[in-house]
Amino acid sequence: MLCDARLRLHAFVDRFHARRHRQDLLDNLRQLAANLLNAVLYIPFHKSPHWLILTGWLGRVLLWTGLWMSVYLVAQRLPYRPLPLVTGLLFLTLPVAEYLLIEAPYGLFSILAALALWLFLGYRQLGHPGYVWGVSALIGLATLTHTDGLLLLAIFLALLVAVTWATYRDRFRTIHARAHLLAAALLPFLLVMGGYAGLYRLSAPD
Repeated sequence: MLCDARLRLHAFVDRFHARRHRQDLLDNLRQLAANLLNAVLYIPFHKSPHWLILTGWLGRVLLWTGLWMSVYLVAQRLPYRPLPLVTGLLFLTLPVAEYLLIEAPYGLFSILAALALWLFLGYRQLGHPGYVWGVSALIGLATLTHTDGLLLLAIFLALLVAVTWATYRDRFRTIHARAHLLAAALLPFLLVMGGYAGLYRLSAPD
């Protein structure tokens, strides 16, 4: 019995050290990624005594640019491109945009959702499944920033069925074509979410 207890204790210690080593590795990788990002944003202001404020300012500018560029890309996909209307809507959303800049996850979610809409409009125009793969991946990334991405996925699947049935019904008559389209709609999303869940499972304690 004493030998068995000793073996169990050694096995527990080995598992603890392996888990600790895995945790340290993930922490080092996360710290490395954060350091690289901070270094890139720090380079333009490394000689300024106000580098911390300016670095945060640069991040806000990039977020603001992403918001406007994503809306512009969506406008480019619209059939009649009502640019005066789009410009007016941009100015009407300025108060909301300020909140999105303060709350970075909401800003990132908005950018990713707009880019997903941009790709989906490309699928509506051309019917190529490659656009569907991109939409699914972007929705997966958006879900990592905010749980409303799950609602976005449901809306995307409903619109995908409607557009495919109305416009590209003949192209997806076979079982193989439908399976390929279904894989394009779900697999990237599941890979993004599954990859995150796997990393979380490795990094989180039991």
